[in-house]
Amino acid sequence: MTHNGVAQLSIASEISFRQGQSVAIIGPSGAGKSTLLEALAGLDSSVRSRLFIDDLCIDRINARAHLETVRYSPQSPQFLKGSIEQSVLFGVEQSRTLNEAIQCLQLDEIIGRGHIAENATNISGGEAKRLSLLRLLNRPGKFNLFDEPSASIEPKLATPVWDLLFETFAGQGFICVTHDVEHLHRFDRVLVMQRGVIVDEGTWCELLERPAIEAILNSLHAQA
Repeated sequence: MTHNGVAQLSIASEISFRQGQSVAIIGPSGAGKSTLLEALAGLDSSVRSRLFIDDLCIDRINARAHLETVRYSPQSPQFLKGSIEQSVLFGVEQSRTLNEAIQCLQLDEIIGRGHIAENATNISGGEAKRLSLLRLLNRPGKFNLFDEPSASIEPKLATPVWDLLFETFAGQGFICVTHDVEHLHRFDRVLVMQRGVIVDEGTWCELLERPAIEAILNSLHAQA
């Protein structure tokens, strides 16, 4: 299985995730991290028959149930033309903490505009990323998947954004592809990928003690 023709996944054994657990997926560029995340989100039809949630194959649940169960924030989010309520929040009821999230993500000005233009020409890449985070913060699923949630975000916002994500998704599954080394110690579990294979896993403290993955960890520092 490839992602943009770059990496091929080779997952030999079962991978399991549980609600209430935070998991980071790390590795050098082209390691297959985004491909794995897309597979977990159920976006690759070739592996959907092998994706189970509470012993139920994801192929057997309808689109609404899928959305309530698995939420996904891609690396490069897309938005349709329309109001903020429809384009960003999909018309769902606003959560009690939505305004707090808007302030933390510094989205007040964008929300004030009230709409997303054709091809999202009235928002920047960083704003699109933050709006994608807001979408999931407003309506968490049982499992919430993020591809580089702190990418394209100003450095001064990174820590507050991570704080908000960990707080909001503490009771759900929280799975992130990230190069943000500074916050890896906060995750319950870290998966290390290289060339489409999960080569190691553990807590960040445990991984730091393993010389075999030193080169991979050095590459993360270089990308951060």
